[in-house]
Amino acid sequence: MNSRHAFTLIELLVVITVIAILVALLLPAVQQAREAARMTSCKNKLKQIGLALHNYHDAHTRFPPSSVAEHCTNLMASGLPFNHNCGGLSGDPIMFNAPRIPWSIMVLPYLEQGAAYDLLSFEGLPQYLFLSGSALEGNERILETGFSLYRCPSDSGPDKKNLTQNAGLTSPGRNPLMIATTNYGANCGLHIEDELYSRTGVFGTNSSLSMKDIVDGTSSTIAFAENLTGTSNDTRGIFASAGPTNASVYFTQGPNSPVPDTFPSSDPCPANTPKNQPCRVESKFTLTLTEWIGASRSYHSGGVNVTLTDGSCRFLSDSIDLNTYRNFGARNDGNVIGEF
Repeated sequence: MNSRHAFTLIELLVVITVIAILVALLLPAVQQAREAARMTSCKNKLKQIGLALHNYHDAHTRFPPSSVAEHCTNLMASGLPFNHNCGGLSGDPIMFNAPRIPWSIMVLPYLEQGAAYDLLSFEGLPQYLFLSGSALEGNERILETGFSLYRCPSDSGPDKKNLTQNAGLTSPGRNPLMIATTNYGANCGLHIEDELYSRTGVFGTNSSLSMKDIVDGTSSTIAFAENLTGTSNDTRGIFASAGPTNASVYFTQGPNSPVPDTFPSSDPCPANTPKNQPCRVESKFTLTLTEWIGASRSYHSGGVNVTLTDGSCRFLSDSIDLNTYRNFGARNDGNVIGEF
């Protein structure tokens, strides 16, 4: 009689245990390899944005402003419809209450997105860019779709947000109003006041800065840095809007700071605020201009990617000395950046 050979229960358990151990050993390596690939992709995107900045400068002999904006009182005086309060904020509420076109739109022709840019129209814009709806972008829904170049693959946050739900905003032909998100912000100095008056950053509201204004050196001054998109229930990460937690980055706090970012809203910060992005919301007029901040943030382990004004990319650690980091963010402080 032929005998049949089979695994005993103990042998089967041993095999399963060995397989489990191998998986446990290999999984972190696979995850690390995937994150390394995402990190490389993120750096490549920042590199492309840096090159676009240089091409923009070559064409216009200056950098784009963080946003092109008109003071809301001027709009009201000119008879253009405007539905926001013009009071508060030291008498100059241009940051929150004026229509604006951000840098992320202005550099599109230099990111091989000239066709998309040509579908946009900015003449006589009576409202924020993203409130102009279908009248501004035809049937392409550019502002809703956004651009993959502006998204870091390490951030699994929403690629678009419902601003009708989150902020009560609607626009012609757009209800709900859906707007794409971004993971990259322009260096606008320490806070909104710096951005408003173009004091220390590479970009500012209605600024006209050029290479000659980067007196600390283009290899020692950050142009762009990473940001996160928050949750689907807030207004962070909107690529078509400058200002804190959107397409502007500030240097009051270091990378991935535990200090909350601030942004205007009538709703509290979501209870499920994601890792590395603590937040607080305020009414538009409850803080001084120096208190509106938004740090550079990422889901990369240990730090954030940045693009320097010379077009090169660096990875800056969360543990970088805050003064050194602020020196990186200032174009004109005269401080030498040593080893870090």
